[in-house]
Amino acid sequence: MKAKINIITLAVRDMAASKSFYEQAFDFMASDVSEDLCVFPLEGELFLTLQQVENRLPQALPEEPQEAFSAGFILSHNVDSKEEVDAVVVRAEAAGAQKVTTLIEEWGYSVTIIDLDGHHWEILFTE
Repeated sequence: MKAKINIITLAVRDMAASKSFYEQAFDFMASDVSEDLCVFPLEGELFLTLQQVENRLPQALPEEPQEAFSAGFILSHNVDSKEEVDAVVVRAEAAGAQKVTTLIEEWGYSVTIIDLDGHHWEILFTE
């Protein structure tokens, strides 16, 4: 069996706002949308799926709602230049993201943002 990841599902509180955020910030185009599910095809066989939090695999969620937090999980979006990193971040901030960190290292440049639901994204360019 070949190891691979095909679908990343993020729980969201407001489907319309989150769909709009990913379209504006990352230029993702949804292929399937309902009031509680949104699918963005990415490269190859990879899909980013947004699912309304109260409908997202109830057996996988705690009984009681919890405060938003990050357990150290970061999604990375690699782009072709430092300027493109900055452009994605500007669009993301305009769509409601919060900028967290900026790193300039020997290997390249990255900016970490937090989306509308607290998911951390690293926008990066590697040299």
